[in-house]
Amino acid sequence: FFFKQKTAYEIASGDWSSDVCSSDLVTCVYQGQQMGVPIDSRKLAFPVPYYNKHKKRYEAKYEPSYQGYIYRVRKSFPDLEVYVGFVWEDDEFKITKSGQIEDYEHTPVNPFRNDYAKASGLYCYAVYSKDGERYSFCSTLPMSEVLKSREVAKQDSVWSKWFRQQCEKT
Repeated sequence: FFFKQKTAYEIASGDWSSDVCSSDLVTCVYQGQQMGVPIDSRKLAFPVPYYNKHKKRYEAKYEPSYQGYIYRVRKSFPDLEVYVGFVWEDDEFKITKSGQIEDYEHTPVNPFRNDYAKASGLYCYAVYSKDGERYSFCSTLPMSEVLKSREVAKQDSVWSKWFRQQCEKT
């Protein structure tokens, strides 16, 4: 890579506005308009400064936040409904498909189970409309793949405190 990204602490503790030229920030605003995700108080996206080794200067790049991605999807599909669930080894889980409609059946052996780290995986079911037609899909992810996100996390404290929510976000 040609750049070193500054940490939030480095940005907050220093005057990065003098390092990043105003044309980069204007470019970020333009990128935000192109993506349809504004830079505003909702924290949907941020200009992220990084050091470009090739140019030997700081630049800025427009990066949507997690909420920014949701905003973009909701803007395109206002009626989108998303469901996320855990599946354990002894549960019954089946995906069926008929045309553009994918559905699932999940029968948990113990619906009150909360030992999420022992789950086999997760599923994500989405339903939406496009051009007057109804669509749905179901995607699955084994727990081994979910835990790869935890392995590359900068800090494990968020995963330790909110394991279920982090798995669902993944």
